[in-house]
Amino acid sequence: MKAIYVICFSVSLFLLNSCKDSSTSTEESSDVQTETSTTPNGESSENIGDPSKGHDYNFLTDKILIYNAVIGGPADENHPRKNDWIQLMNTGQYMAGRGSEQTHTGKWTYTHDNQVLFLQPDVQDYPMSEWSVMSTNEIIVLVGTQTYGNNATQIQLLKSTSRPQ
Repeated sequence: MKAIYVICFSVSLFLLNSCKDSSTSTEESSDVQTETSTTPNGESSENIGDPSKGHDYNFLTDKILIYNAVIGGPADENHPRKNDWIQLMNTGQYMAGRGSEQTHTGKWTYTHDNQVLFLQPDVQDYPMSEWSVMSTNEIIVLVGTQTYGNNATQIQLLKSTSRPQ
């Protein structure tokens, strides 16, 4: 009779211990998810560009990105964004413009897991946009997503140390 009590007690301890392990692994996995995206609102902006505090986003922030080619979207003989540029900063802010002039600023977010860049301008004259990002050392290609209706647009950006003239 004592053996039944001992077996029941052992099984209870085993089940109780296994429940604790699964709850801590769920908490750990939710922490990992929050670390994989950066937010431009200042909460985790210190992680942008600092590989010791998460992912390294220097491929987006190390130089000015100049629009080289645009496929889809509004058509024009000379592509509609000729001489446009955007500069993403480590703070989660960005500046954008045409030629030597700055036209607007905004906030950016990059989600590392999905490789998606979100741009939120500070002014309503420019729409919010979301882009899938592909990159090499000197070229970045943005492919529009369906979220803001720019999924028919692809943009090739070249890295530069100066704004276009």
